[in-house]
Amino acid sequence: MKVFIFALLPCLLLLNAGCGALGKGADPAPPATPAGPPIREEGTSLRATLKEGATPQSYTVTLSWAGQADAAEAWTLYRDSVSKPRTLLGNLEKEKREFVDTAAPAGERVTYTLSDSPNVDTAKSYRVEIAIPRDLEVTGNLAIKKITGIHRLFLRKGARVAGQDGQLEIDVDQIISEVATVATHPEEDTAPPGQIGRTGEYLVIRAKRGAGLLYVVARGQRGGPGLPGAPGTEGKAGIQGTPFQLKKAGDLFFNPLALGPKMSDVVKAEALIHPANDVFWAKTYACDTNPGDGTPGLGGGKGTKGLPASIGGNAGHLLVRIENPAGIQIAPLSVGGGGGVSGPGGPGGKGGAGGAPGERDPGNLCEAAKPGQAGPPGPVGDPGEPGLAGAGGLICLKLGPSVSPDCDKLPQVPPFSN
Repeated sequence: MKVFIFALLPCLLLLNAGCGALGKGADPAPPATPAGPPIREEGTSLRATLKEGATPQSYTVTLSWAGQADAAEAWTLYRDSVSKPRTLLGNLEKEKREFVDTAAPAGERVTYTLSDSPNVDTAKSYRVEIAIPRDLEVTGNLAIKKITGIHRLFLRKGARVAGQDGQLEIDVDQIISEVATVATHPEEDTAPPGQIGRTGEYLVIRAKRGAGLLYVVARGQRGGPGLPGAPGTEGKAGIQGTPFQLKKAGDLFFNPLALGPKMSDVVKAEALIHPANDVFWAKTYACDTNPGDGTPGLGGGKGTKGLPASIGGNAGHLLVRIENPAGIQIAPLSVGGGGGVSGPGGPGGKGGAGGAPGERDPGNLCEAAKPGQAGPPGPVGDPGEPGLAGAGGLICLKLGPSVSPDCDKLPQVPPFSN
């Protein structure tokens, strides 16, 4: 992290508003918008004076004329622009020498035509051209790579302007900030898992004047989180229980037509049919040893360690140039992107299956055995190492005549060439 303390010196010497709010956490009152000097354009006997109001896109054009053809019966005033080729502003009395236009289209160059007669063929006309500025107001979050062609940039309280691909350039006439932030990367911007944070390439702000408190942050992108570890190995299955054991119980004679033992009671019968009287004879058995239960499965293996998180991106260089810094406070910061979050450990391996029950005799003379219980899952693996933070960049402040030392170290190529 690199915080340029030199920024406080021009704040104290040049801004005349004090820097107490920077360290106390208290928000200053909304800045009073300093009005720029009126812009005048002279035409043939016709003058246009542009004045800016306190709110976005509040401009008035005052047209004045004097000494032209006092004998004119009336004045006819038109306005021409790209969006509105011909707009009648009014038919004015001949004593009229001034008109205020409050509806000129923003961001266009307009032409005013004053004629001493509504008759175009016979009228004597006077013309003047003047450019109407365009303002931009930001009330929430704005992601953009470049802001140019804007007269006044209004940054409302809590507004955040973030660059794209680590680049942000602002070149306007005036910045009005109600405690807003301009940054190359949003603080929460994070690289995909396993990827290094993007480097902040540059943050450049150029303005003629400004008002309020503005935080300017050159920041690298946070590194991507580490990937999770692999699952642990599956536990070994339990062993099948021991099989049943039978013992001989005796011999059995019976007539199948008469009442007697059921054939289901005869297990592994070695039966013969007597040829003379059709009498069955069989050897009978009883349970000697019940089958054994299956043994429990073994526990799963521990998950592997999570992968290391990625490093944060380095911060790009920062340049702030305010020609007339009276009224604006700049709080600069250059900080690399934070390291990524540790990769989680892999899940524990699945517990081994329980052993199968021992084989039971077909006649169910022995009691049934039970299968073994499944083994417990393995423990979760250890988390990986957190990522390292990126490095800060250079901070160059050109506030009026004051120039910070880092300005000499900036590459003298666009966008730092001036």
